[in-house]
Amino acid sequence: MVLAIITILLSLTLPLLSPAQANEAEQVFERFVRVVNMARARSISQQQVMVLCPAATATQCGADWSLGMLLFADANDDGNRSADEPVLEHVQWLQSLQGQLQPLSGRLQWRAFGNRQRLRISELGEINDQNGNLRWCPPANSSLPAHQLVLNATGRIRLARDANGDGLREDSQGNALSC
Repeated sequence: MVLAIITILLSLTLPLLSPAQANEAEQVFERFVRVVNMARARSISQQQVMVLCPAATATQCGADWSLGMLLFADANDDGNRSADEPVLEHVQWLQSLQGQLQPLSGRLQWRAFGNRQRLRISELGEINDQNGNLRWCPPANSSLPAHQLVLNATGRIRLARDANGDGLREDSQGNALSC
């Protein structure tokens, strides 16, 4: 119930990327938001720390967000997945209609305070120790702009804004996003 309410509220607050822009970025961001909301809801309902990390496989964390992500219940609260800690979600970003995996054409970068590459979600649903952003960078030689999701310590997510109306989203200092 909590997850449904959070998802509905978030869908009202996150503006959709324009259709002429990166459909890939939109798909990735929608999945990322869905998984973060699920992690927050589960951490609260189960009173257990959850960890979200980049992962190419469903068994361990990696270093490249572009390959996918892994959500697991971190029973021993060490930030690393042990064999006895259940995987709650393994996301591989894009799939074709035939169900085969396709690599992202762009790339994803997670930037956070202290350069931590994992999100630790507390029993209160908070993103402990860090604010951060997930940036989608278009493929080389593309005219598409970069896009960014901003995640604060309370777990709220928003899409970076285009404050000056030039068609490019800006970072927190007002500079156009670049990769």
